Parts: sequence; structure tokens; C-alpha cells
Amino acid sequence: MRTLGSLAAALTGVFILLNTFGGIASGIWLVILGEWWAIGLGIVGIVAAHLIISIALLPSLGLGAAAYAAIQRGHRRGGMLIGAASNLYIAALITIWCIAILGVFLSRATPRSWIPLLNRPGFIGELRT
Repeated sequence: MRTLGSLAAALTGVFILLNTFGGIASGIWLVILGEWWAIGLGIVGIVAAHLIISIALLPSLGLGAAAYAAIQRGHRRGGMLIGAASNLYIAALITIWCIAILGVFLSRATPRSWIPLLNRPGFIGELRT
């Protein structure tokens, strides 16, 4: 089990480096290809994603409050069920957002721009919001 933990720690560092420098490299690649629409749309996405996702997450806030209230009243199972629904809603929202972003960018991709569009600047930032 200790070996698995060491392997996970080593791979985490590698993935952090790839994520950081992959976005920079893909941005430079898109500039060289002249795909300015992707860079502009990525910047707009970074700014707009915070507002759009914040509004879309409001129902989960209500569900979380209802789950807390149910648990405080002694309805542990009901609160856990409502809390699970809140978490499922958040996971579904993130999945839909990621598929939509992927679909938008790949629908306009050319064979020479597929790779940099999959790792464009701002894409990972949108996923984390």
C-alpha cells in the first residue's frame, strides 16, 4: 500500500507539470497556427464561466441547506439522501459543462489544431470553477 502511495505522489507532480506547461505550449501552438478565435473564446470562457457556473450551482446550495436542516432535526437518512442529490447535481453539472466545452472547441477544430485545442489555455481553469 505504501508503494501505491509513493507512485501516486510521483505521478501527481508529473501531472501538475504537464497541466501547467501544457496550457502554455498549446497557447503558443494556437498562436503559431493563427487560431485566434480559440484563444479569444478561452479568455471569454474564463471570465464568463465563473458567473454561469455560480448561477447554475444555486440549486445545490438549496439542497445542501435542506440536507443540513433535515440532519439537525434528526432525519439522518433523509438528510443524507438530499445531500447525495446535491452532490449528484454538482457532478452532473460539471460533466455537462465539460462535454459542452469539448464539443464547442472540437466542432471548429481542423486536423492540424485538434491537439492544441484539447489543451488550450483556460480549459482546465473552466473545469475547476
